[in-house]
Amino acid sequence: MQAFADTTERQQLWSSLADLYLDTDVRPSLALHALSLLNSALDEAAWDWIFQHEVTPAVYRNLQCVAGEWAGFDATWLREQILAHRDATLALSEAQRARRYRAQGLADPEWRACKAFAHLLAPLAADARLSSALLLYSLGWTYFEPDVMASGATHRERVANATANERVLFADALRIYSELRGR
Repeated sequence: MQAFADTTERQQLWSSLADLYLDTDVRPSLALHALSLLNSALDEAAWDWIFQHEVTPAVYRNLQCVAGEWAGFDATWLREQILAHRDATLALSEAQRARRYRAQGLADPEWRACKAFAHLLAPLAADARLSSALLLYSLGWTYFEPDVMASGATHRERVANATANERVLFADALRIYSELRGR
């Protein structure tokens, strides 16, 4: 996984996956981040490499800060950080990379859930993926933050009005969400 000619394509993934390290609750939006995985031309092995060895070393410290970035990382800054850390990562042995990732893996549960949502959405047609991801976003808000914001009513209404076909996704999505409940 060391062919980096596709840096431009990877940048969209970098931005989406870096959001998993924002100092805010990203759980409701994981299905939307899964869309960025599915919209890339990369396979799951590439997703894992990018998350573990490109994004994580560049931004994991954000979750260790007292008041980390919560709104989003600047794209230019993120690109510079990833490229600098990626060169250092390539110099490490596989065992060193694995050890370093375990020490930095603060967003592992969110990453596993993001991939689970990608697997859940993958069989759907491309146009259905977006509408389903948006519905799962509303389900996530309803599940994790039911009373937090005025738009909570909009999310609850969207979930309540889901079609029978859309509701099929709910059981799997709720299983994924329940694994994140304690985070």
